[in-house]
Amino acid sequence: MKNPFKKSDQSAAIRERLAKLQAGAQQVAQRRDVAASRLDDARERRRALIRDGAEVAEDLRKGLVSVEMELRSLEDEASEFAAAIEECRAELAHEEQRGERERRAAELEMVATATERAAKAVGAAANAFASAVKDLEASLPLIGPEPSTAGGRPQNRRHSGPLTASESAAIVAAEALANAAPALFDEHNSIGWGSISAITRFFDLSRSPEYRFPGGPVPEPLSAVDAARELISDRLRAMAAEIRSGQRPLDLGQDTPPIEQDDEGAAIDPVLTGHA
Repeated sequence: MKNPFKKSDQSAAIRERLAKLQAGAQQVAQRRDVAASRLDDARERRRALIRDGAEVAEDLRKGLVSVEMELRSLEDEASEFAAAIEECRAELAHEEQRGERERRAAELEMVATATERAAKAVGAAANAFASAVKDLEASLPLIGPEPSTAGGRPQNRRHSGPLTASESAAIVAAEALANAAPALFDEHNSIGWGSISAITRFFDLSRSPEYRFPGGPVPEPLSAVDAARELISDRLRAMAAEIRSGQRPLDLGQDTPPIEQDDEGAAIDPVLTGHA
């Protein structure tokens, strides 16, 4: 697979051609300087002869014409070299921007792939966690302690009385998650009702994520990979396509983390190396 993080062979070829053009232009400039000096000398000799009233020799006249023609030819050649150099530089700038667009697009695609891979691991861990919670529920007594009458249960739970085994298992599971991953939990403070700590779901992930669903029953939950795709990786791949096509500017700020490279310029996948 071609490494997008290495300088392209095309850029190297254009740089080599540019160096040759610049060397050729320098040689022409040196020859032009020599011809201009010879022309100045010949004109000075002719001027001196005219001042002295002497006849200008035919050889001098022919020499002057020859040097003048040579100088004009060298000036034309220098102009052609200058135009070729300008065109080559423009070609190099275009190729380098294309290469930078490819590099940046590849970065975004790599982050998208790493995100989905990590989300898959989260999904597997969530399945294992769910299985452990089921085992916990099965080991609990059918009836647990009775919660307080004020704020003992979330408002959507209609029944009353002692906690069921399912509720007890959910309480223990929530504490385990809050202990292991406290950043997942949001705190809500309500005057007169105290504080609430809970994981908040977001909806409409593919467009504009919002934690409040506008109407009707809330949607079915997505798998970790599907959620990561809708929220992150699909967006990154769309951005990569726009960068390649030139529809999006290269400067994306800090949209994605930097991609590490090894000594040969190959990208290092942070998930595979354990640096994520």
